[in-house]
Amino acid sequence: MEIVERKVIIGGDWNARTGIMGDPYIDELGDQVVRESKDKVVNGEGRKMMGWLSRNDWRCLNGCAKDDLCDEYTYVGARVSSVIDYVVVSDNVWERVDEFKVGDMSGSDHFPLECVFEGVAVKRYTSARKKVSCSSERGIQRYRENLGKVRFGEVVSIEQLLECVRKSVCKKERRDEVKPGWFDAECMIAKRGLREVVSRFRLSQIDRMQLLEERRMHDSKKRVERSGE
Repeated sequence: MEIVERKVIIGGDWNARTGIMGDPYIDELGDQVVRESKDKVVNGEGRKMMGWLSRNDWRCLNGCAKDDLCDEYTYVGARVSSVIDYVVVSDNVWERVDEFKVGDMSGSDHFPLECVFEGVAVKRYTSARKKVSCSSERGIQRYRENLGKVRFGEVVSIEQLLECVRKSVCKKERRDEVKPGWFDAECMIAKRGLREVVSRFRLSQIDRMQLLEERRMHDSKKRVERSGE
């Protein structure tokens, strides 16, 4: 029986604090280095997590990637800053990691974790027109009419049957909506300002409470702008 080796990526809030625990790894210069982390605390869940990863030859990307922001705090709350959010990968994915970093805070106490993997296409937003299936009553009626014209006695394969069904579906054009006001230019400016605040926090130019206050003001302004639309 053929055994398929799966490539697995798992990310999320683990509620585990791992400090700098973990197996050494080889960096891009060929040197053996240890994990880095701004959070030096280790708890029981962290020991369990890193022990499981070590036994199964998995890797934790936090503190082990090329980006300078790979070892940053992932959670900043009123009482503590910590690393409790992780991305872990199976060993066969490790060599395909191009980038990993802790992103900028936005609307949550937790920072987003951003990963780029070799050979993975990135889907970007587009406002171009595209055709989508029409699920209105009229679209469903047109679908039934089109399907009724198909001569099923001439259909000799599953592929032909699927093609007949696809051609019978009624299509309509749709343009992806670009939201006005807060959601475009103003949103970009506000987010840029929040990123600058996060950068100052990471450089120890402001403390945790100042960061949280800036984020509270950012979220409050966003709610006001949304309610005024």
